[in-house]
Amino acid sequence: MTRSVDNAGRPFNRTLFTIVVLIGMFASNINQTILAVAQPTLMQAFHIPASSAQWLSTSYSLIIGVMTPVTAWLADNKSSKTLFEWAMGFFLLGTTLCYFANSFAALLGGRMIQAVGGALLAGIGTTMLYSVYPLGQRGTVSALMGLVFGLAPAIGPTFSGWVIDRFEWHDIFGILLPLLAVAFVLGLYGLRSVVMVNRAKLDWPSVFLSALGFGSLLYGFAVVGTRGWLDWQVLGGIFCGAVLVAWFVWRQLHIATPILKMTIFKAPTYRIAVVITALSQIAFAGFEFVLPLYLQTVRGLSAMNSGMCLILGALVNAAMSPVTGYVFDHYNAPRMIKAGLLIMLLGTIPFAFVTAQTPVVTVVLLYAIRSLGFSAVQMPITTLGINVLPPELISHGSSGNNMMRYTASAIGTAILISVQQNVANTQAGHVATLADPQALLGGYHVAFALVAVLLIIALVTALRLSTKDKEARA
Repeated sequence: MTRSVDNAGRPFNRTLFTIVVLIGMFASNINQTILAVAQPTLMQAFHIPASSAQWLSTSYSLIIGVMTPVTAWLADNKSSKTLFEWAMGFFLLGTTLCYFANSFAALLGGRMIQAVGGALLAGIGTTMLYSVYPLGQRGTVSALMGLVFGLAPAIGPTFSGWVIDRFEWHDIFGILLPLLAVAFVLGLYGLRSVVMVNRAKLDWPSVFLSALGFGSLLYGFAVVGTRGWLDWQVLGGIFCGAVLVAWFVWRQLHIATPILKMTIFKAPTYRIAVVITALSQIAFAGFEFVLPLYLQTVRGLSAMNSGMCLILGALVNAAMSPVTGYVFDHYNAPRMIKAGLLIMLLGTIPFAFVTAQTPVVTVVLLYAIRSLGFSAVQMPITTLGINVLPPELISHGSSGNNMMRYTASAIGTAILISVQQNVANTQAGHVATLADPQALLGGYHVAFALVAVLLIIALVTALRLSTKDKEARA
């Protein structure tokens, strides 16, 4: 079962192929949260506020969200092996620039180049794995990617915290360089072109509408923390972005060669899956950004210790991924997804009531409960949505899902940080600092409560998933 054939009919080792793709996807996903606990350190190093430091994480998700629609066209028109190697090349370049960065602008530039590689990996990596595993083994794909999508972002804060406490922040990127280099070299020998090429002319107006639309939308949300909800840049960015994104969608529906085929949204299960993916991603990525800040600013934990508080959740996620993959292939996936959302919700609600004296072990256990639920949701719901699409639409279904996931991550993180800061500032009567722990705590309470509300919406949406055996296995 480890031998497969590429587009030219030549056999290759599927195990090596899968390992290389997963390494690339791991690098892309760990970089989403790798700077979460490094925020205070970077703020001191570059003398910048939290709202500016946020851009190091937000811009990463922003660029991936902007580029993802184009990756569907790239997957249809270019060799999947070539695209993957280009992605790893961008990652190597961006990570190298981050390692040698001596200013905030240089670090931000390196992160943005990393994000270009991440966007390509997010689109082509998922499509490549779904293309080499038959429908009956998609649960295996779900389990493998669940390890990456769940474990990598959770390990990110712990890893960066360990590095900062023992070395310096540059080494966060330096330690990753050998892994990326190995993946790049292995890709030259182990990867094959497995996604069918269906060449079509690139519609440049769609590219510009996508970039400007998603870019403006995400920019508007990203500057909320510094400018407030009534600022003209915030309102203008969100309004212009929404109009351009709507125009982009309209154009995809009315041209012969769209870069993202909107027919994927005709499948009810896929539509529901995308909504749940977006909501659960905010509840996961946004939460992982806020929780370390609570642990450091209110509880006084070091970057290393705040990251260690997330490691049990990462291990739970890793341990559960094979289980959820097996359940997906052999039992009822929609019921598992609904149960996972409920578990995430039950693990989130208590965070809205944490105090400066709440035992750290309680925080660790609650986070582990959330991770248990997340492992039963994110990749299973993605796979459930992809499974209802025909083979020729897999690349577009993957890109559509990733577009929503990364866009939701960027917008959600920005909103949660904005809400936390605004509430803290209001309670403090001025710009809240480390000298105002109670005001900061009040902000965290509201941010955690907002995550719980999003999970309730996701759970209600999941009730529309069919639990009939035939549809559940798709």
